[in-house]
Amino acid sequence: MISRFTAILVMVIIFSFVLLGGALTFFEYERFVRQLDEFKEEVTLEQRQTVRMEVERTIEYLESRRRQVEDVARKRLMGRVYRAQKIFDNLKTVYGEALDDSALQQMFFTVLRSQRFIDKGYYFISDFTGISRLNPNRPEFEGVSIAGKTDSRGLDLVAAFTRIAKEEGEGFQRYYFRKPGEPKEKDFPKIAFIKRLEPYKMYIGTGIYLDDLEAEIRNDIGAYIKAYRFGYNNSGYIFIIKINDLNGGERFGTMFANANRPDLVGKPLSDSVTDARGKFFRREFLKGLREKGECYVEYWYKRFEHPEPEPKLTFFKHYTAAGLIVAAGSYLPENEKLVAQRRGELISKLQRDLLPILITLAIISLIMLLLARWWTRKSGREFDRFRNFFSRTAIRGEKLKEEEFSFPEMQVMARDANLMLTERDKLDEKLKESEELFRTLTETSPAGIVIHQGEALIYANSAVSVISGYSNEELIGMPFWQLVHPDMQDVVKERGQDRCSGVPDVPSSYQFKIINKDKKERWLIFSAAQIIYQGKPASFGNIVDVTQKIVAEEALAAEQLKSEKELERMRKMEAVGLLAGGIAHDFNNLLTAIYGNISLALIQLKRTEPDLAKAGKNLEAAERSSTRARDLTRQLLTFAKGGAPVKELVDIELMIKETAEFSLSGSNVRLEFDFSPELKSLEVDKGQFCQVINNLVLNADQAMPDGGSLTIRAENVVADDIGDVVRITLTDEGVGIPAQYLDRVFDPYFTTKQEGSGLGLATIHSIITRHGGQLTVTSEPGQGSCFTILLPASGREVEKGMEKMEMVSGSGRILVMDDEEVIREVCVEFLTDLGYEVESVADGQAMLGHYKAALQQGTTYDLVIMDLTIPGGMGGKEAMAALLEIDPRARGIVCSGYSNDPIMADFKAYGFQGSCAKPFQFTVLTQVVKEVLS
Repeated sequence: MISRFTAILVMVIIFSFVLLGGALTFFEYERFVRQLDEFKEEVTLEQRQTVRMEVERTIEYLESRRRQVEDVARKRLMGRVYRAQKIFDNLKTVYGEALDDSALQQMFFTVLRSQRFIDKGYYFISDFTGISRLNPNRPEFEGVSIAGKTDSRGLDLVAAFTRIAKEEGEGFQRYYFRKPGEPKEKDFPKIAFIKRLEPYKMYIGTGIYLDDLEAEIRNDIGAYIKAYRFGYNNSGYIFIIKINDLNGGERFGTMFANANRPDLVGKPLSDSVTDARGKFFRREFLKGLREKGECYVEYWYKRFEHPEPEPKLTFFKHYTAAGLIVAAGSYLPENEKLVAQRRGELISKLQRDLLPILITLAIISLIMLLLARWWTRKSGREFDRFRNFFSRTAIRGEKLKEEEFSFPEMQVMARDANLMLTERDKLDEKLKESEELFRTLTETSPAGIVIHQGEALIYANSAVSVISGYSNEELIGMPFWQLVHPDMQDVVKERGQDRCSGVPDVPSSYQFKIINKDKKERWLIFSAAQIIYQGKPASFGNIVDVTQKIVAEEALAAEQLKSEKELERMRKMEAVGLLAGGIAHDFNNLLTAIYGNISLALIQLKRTEPDLAKAGKNLEAAERSSTRARDLTRQLLTFAKGGAPVKELVDIELMIKETAEFSLSGSNVRLEFDFSPELKSLEVDKGQFCQVINNLVLNADQAMPDGGSLTIRAENVVADDIGDVVRITLTDEGVGIPAQYLDRVFDPYFTTKQEGSGLGLATIHSIITRHGGQLTVTSEPGQGSCFTILLPASGREVEKGMEKMEMVSGSGRILVMDDEEVIREVCVEFLTDLGYEVESVADGQAMLGHYKAALQQGTTYDLVIMDLTIPGGMGGKEAMAALLEIDPRARGIVCSGYSNDPIMADFKAYGFQGSCAKPFQFTVLTQVVKEVLS
């Protein structure tokens, strides 16, 4: 019995040490594999970092060379301009007494005109008014104003050059121009040095394209790249591509420099070329550059000394400032050589480390065997007895009998063993009950229940399979975030990892989407908590499918949005219909008056003895109705399109009186005026301001159907937010405005009148606002209303009692441009009757042709009257700009039916000398013509 126990113990000891030795050997081998893998990763990472670093360093080198280019350009340009100033000073010293300034300047211009430089530079001179005095590259500009001349990106070059010469005396200016022969959409950086040409109000300058100087350093860059190598065995190299189109194509770029393939330098590159394995590697790196500006690409390519292609890693970066792609490449087989070298070193180290361990284990095993033999001989009998008792108890489920043991220690061990057996039986029973309860709850629950540790699911009930479409076998071991929709995957993954790691304040319940096995989206509400499972932190989750609820809510929201849009469209259609009805009503009344008065005048004129006075009154009435139709059109334009008012200095007292008295002709309303003795003048648009007074007076008249008093006051006051203003108030004794409507009276389309359009007060509010003023109203039902106007006062004075305009005759050649033949005929006949020589054309191109022909014949036009808008042709704005390039002294008047167009208000900014709104009264037109020709 003793020998068997001893043999078993010896075998256990030997087996234990064999296992220990094997484990140590296995751990050492695992460490060897791990170190080798880590070395591979380090080599790969180091290679990626190396090619990136080489690209960054090359870009820094290119950037420094580009800065050198600009420094060289600045020094050259400054030297050239200083040399030109010295030439002028020398000419002045030699010929200053013999020639006047004009002749001396012409001599200087002649000397500089022929100056050309190898970098295509030339001198240019302009005066501070914008007139070009010297431009060898564009001689047609000489003597012509080039004010407003811009570069390809909108910079006003003339203004910039003039500012440098006036304020600083000299300085540099960067700008962009297109080059002949280059694509129209591409521009190039250029720098110019500007210096005031003493002692005149002129500046002289010269410029240079920066990229023309880059050719001077291109050879240096090529030599640098050709000579430079990096990496293991110097297998890495750098190459640069000049980019034409980052989207790719047959000529997407040109090889700028390449140490590995010098035969490609200067040749165009196509993205349809493949590597040795058929990969379109150029398309891949172009895509990466478009998306991120930089990328890594692996492909097969030949190296310097090997005819066979090898795998290669290259880092590409888009150097935007220079339009280049800078790349650094290194061959992957060099990594394998380093790895093989490292593998040999690690194997040698493994052998050195294992040998002492194995020898030590053998010695310890021998000692343990001797000790075991001695111990078994000494205590074998007691152990055999104790083993027999344990064997019987384990097989039969019996407990140990303490009295069978002779040693007290053995008796204590037997008693403790019996207690452990009792507790074990109780725990086994409770564990079976808990497992059965958990299994029942989870498998019968309609909600999904999952447990995950780390990133893998370790438990999922049948409801999870129903929701996800995956079987339980497929779910177990799957990363928990793999089912989540890509849009929400990162958030769900981060929260799950944080919860398992014990991060505080992780949301315990939230909603997200998954994609099930059938590729369909499902919405879930997920509730989770941290637990300990099998001794490790885990996350317990509860899942409820709410897809049908979400879909129903989205459908309801879409239906509500559709209903709201339909309701809004109906409201807009109702408002447009109301507006159209009001306009049609007013125009029908006005047209009735116009047709009726014209018909009455024709009847008188056809009689044998016509009553000319009565016919004249009929025509004057038709003219007044036409004026009201014009005002209605302007009212609609003012409300619909906006635009700056065409302001002029007016006698505000006279204008208010005339407009109010005319508006109340035949009314039972009494007018009362109260004007301050020294009332300041205003600068307003006459037509628009008359419209304001007319609308407010008519509103007061309609508010007092049984008659009453309308008081109009005007006085000088100071407003906090405007300054000096004229305050005009119109106070009536009408029915007043209910309090609930006071905040809406100026809203478009709002009206309490049965036949109103709701445009009147909205329009005048818009007019006052565009004049920089304010319009307010106060009212009480039954007590009348008070409208208050605040308008900025003018610092100029106007003569009181302005006289009525009369027809003004004159002389001169006038060219009329209008697309309407009837307007051309009326203007030609009317102005010819007043003494002018008049011709007409239909559009801007024809006008420019007539003007050029007259200019060549020496019979130029004194004035051109232009319509602002020509459908399908050149209008007044473009035509005036082109006309001033032909003849800077040309004079023009702009006319337009869109009186609120900004050009009508600020016509001088566009080169015109006057403006006249359509439909114009010819008395006004003759006054404007006379003023411009004077």
